[in-house]
Amino acid sequence: MPTTIAGVTISGLPTSTSRDLTTNPYTAGEQVPYSFTVKNSNAGTVTVTPTAGNFAPFVSPGTGNCRYGTLTAGSSYNCSTPLHTITADELAAGYFVPETTWTVSGAATGSGKVLGRPVPLGSGVQTPGATIAGVTIAGTLTDIRNVTTSPYAVGETVSYKFSVQNTTPGTLTVTPTAGNFSPFIPEGIGNCRYKNLTAGASYVCSTPRHSVTEADVTRGYFVPDTSWSISGTSTTAGRLLGEVVRLK
Repeated sequence: MPTTIAGVTISGLPTSTSRDLTTNPYTAGEQVPYSFTVKNSNAGTVTVTPTAGNFAPFVSPGTGNCRYGTLTAGSSYNCSTPLHTITADELAAGYFVPETTWTVSGAATGSGKVLGRPVPLGSGVQTPGATIAGVTIAGTLTDIRNVTTSPYAVGETVSYKFSVQNTTPGTLTVTPTAGNFSPFIPEGIGNCRYKNLTAGASYVCSTPRHSVTEADVTRGYFVPDTSWSISGTSTTAGRLLGEVVRLK
């Protein structure tokens, strides 16, 4: 999702969108190409400087860095040189989160962190929404909270909801099988399973809560990570990674 720092909007996306992760998943040590789009919405000229991130080239000095010295009012630029090198831990997790920090100076001043959408590294992982055997699933944060002035603490819960629709002509059962929410998986009260979801029908499951861990607080965010099974005449499984949820 785009992040605005001192009137400058920054967003990023992987550029290798045509890669088939089923037949050609990433391996540790491979590099994922990525591109940032930066727009100055201020009335004056600014300098935009990336100061840290899990990409290279990215910070200045150095060839291919994403710094822009004189970005005039209303102007924008794309920086498509960054590469992320996949670690063994990221490969085991099945994704990585683009994490970068930027500083703006000139007509406006400020600094902040930009968190990109999780980038899947293997088959069966979708983001930010999923379509599994004709069933669409999307997750949404339901907490309304200014995390800058009121950051989450360890042990607090974050409310979340899932919107599910059956786009097939048949009746299906939708079953969450894993995730970092509770209640979520059956058999417990408030779980998000739906038996016999008819053709075209939909439902919303708004009971899930994520309990904030010490690792979440240290990281400053968590990734909504859930797995689902769709069954009818056959069974298909898939995994959904939601947009990063900031905690501070």
